[in-house]
Amino acid sequence: MVILNLTGYMEIGDLSPSSPYLYLMIGVLVSFFFGLWALFMFFDLTHRYRLLNHFQYRKKSGLLKAIVILVNIQVSAWQSATLLF
Repeated sequence: MVILNLTGYMEIGDLSPSSPYLYLMIGVLVSFFFGLWALFMFFDLTHRYRLLNHFQYRKKSGLLKAIVILVNIQVSAWQSATLLF
């Protein structure tokens, strides 16, 4: 994205269908949500079949989920701020 922006092929925040920014952001969001879904499925399966009970992973997994979600919210906030200015 940085190279496309520096060479002038893409402008950050341009959501027109002819701009690559729209398609790159769709790809990033789909990738993020697929990864988040896989993370929740992993923890659901380990809980359902009691695969990691002796490791006491509950607090660690909750913290990991919170970090992933907060990082995504922060990125979304920064993207919104760059669109405003």
